[in-house]
Amino acid sequence: MNVYAHAFELEGNYFVLDIRKLCFFKCGMEEYNYINKCITNKKIINDIPPSIEPLEMFAKQGIYFDKRREEKIPFSPKKKILQVAFPPVHKCNYACKYCFADAGKKYNDDCNAYNDKILIEMLDYVYKTLSKDYKEIRFEFVSGGEPLLNSEIIHHFLRKCKIYDEIYNKKTSCFLQTNGSLITQKELSFLDKYNINLGISIDGDEEEHNANRIYIDGKGTYQDTIKGYNIVYNSNVNSQIKNIWAIGVLTKQSKGLVNILKHFEKLKITRAQINLVRGAGTDIAFTLCDWPIIKKYISDLFRMIKNGFAKNDTKLFRMIVNKNDFIGKIISRLLLGRPVAYRCEAGKNKFSICANGDIYPCDSFIGMKEFCLGSIYSGLLPEKVEEFEAINVLSSNCKLCWAKYICGGDCYFNAYIVNGEMGVPDALVCKVNKFIIYHTVDALLSLKEIDFKLFEKEVKIAKMRNEMSV
Repeated sequence: MNVYAHAFELEGNYFVLDIRKLCFFKCGMEEYNYINKCITNKKIINDIPPSIEPLEMFAKQGIYFDKRREEKIPFSPKKKILQVAFPPVHKCNYACKYCFADAGKKYNDDCNAYNDKILIEMLDYVYKTLSKDYKEIRFEFVSGGEPLLNSEIIHHFLRKCKIYDEIYNKKTSCFLQTNGSLITQKELSFLDKYNINLGISIDGDEEEHNANRIYIDGKGTYQDTIKGYNIVYNSNVNSQIKNIWAIGVLTKQSKGLVNILKHFEKLKITRAQINLVRGAGTDIAFTLCDWPIIKKYISDLFRMIKNGFAKNDTKLFRMIVNKNDFIGKIISRLLLGRPVAYRCEAGKNKFSICANGDIYPCDSFIGMKEFCLGSIYSGLLPEKVEEFEAINVLSSNCKLCWAKYICGGDCYFNAYIVNGEMGVPDALVCKVNKFIIYHTVDALLSLKEIDFKLFEKEVKIAKMRNEMSV
């Protein structure tokens, strides 16, 4: 019999989690000890405490325990949307200290920017070949540099995209991530016609932001970023483009997650994505040695979220519950009971296409020739794509981990950089994600207990956002 229960203690309270179906409950010490005995023995043992006698009933339904010997992924992942990222230019007017693209310098091909000819060739390949099994495509202008440095190509793309959609009967959505410094009212008015989603990179207040998001001469960029943000916020554009995503990072120099989110709230931002800067070799990236401070940042955030619940305030909670934020995506999975089979869609239904036509699994791998999956001129290389298609939590080092269906594993790029293999996660990621899971279970049960109707409302909102393309 396979055991799919995980029992844990957090701040003097005890919990049990079904690691496949993602249901959970709070229990006492007696129940906690009993569950751990079952886990150790891999079966339901005698002397069931009266308070959890329903466990036997759950086991018959395959909850917490399952009689099937072979473990299988508990659902069939569906690839609904083709995701295509392309940087209009491999160049940036900022010189952010943690940029994995090194302001576009990581990409060293002679052709470092899209032109009209390459754009049409890329669109022909995407619509005629790459998207043949998809009805919906999500295009992303991200990474590589600052997309608005080549705004004419973005304009050309948006015009052409409408024509291609009609010819090939596709539905497309577009996301533009910018540092905000090149946003003008004229540019915004054009983008508004095409109903795009917009993300602006903001790392918190001016001091935090300017610590790492700088110009080449070392000057801070916060005022220029906020100037662009305010142009959007104070404009009369449609609600989709105006509902900006704030995309930030947490470094060793940050003041904490709470400080960043509080600043976003001050800016009237309602959607946020924060990621940890990780890896050795830089004094701003987190490593295992920094676990105590990361633990504090996460604990502080969940304390603030629970305090908000007690006041019927879920604004900050709702801000991060999405598929992108490093904490929010775990909250979303547990809130909706939706397990995952792998970290992300990179190389599966997500691809990044460079200005020279080369195809990579995602923008993080751009410039690393060993991970090139082919090109728009010769097509995808089956053996390269199969390598990414085969990655899931049962094919990697995550197989024996209780958190695998909630976590999904490490970023393939980060795992490769840290450990030399995409299937071997960074130990820091494992530690962080498990801690987030513990706090999420505690927080969601608290919200249920405080206000069940509010809990149901948050489930509905999370479900609606989860179904959206962004």
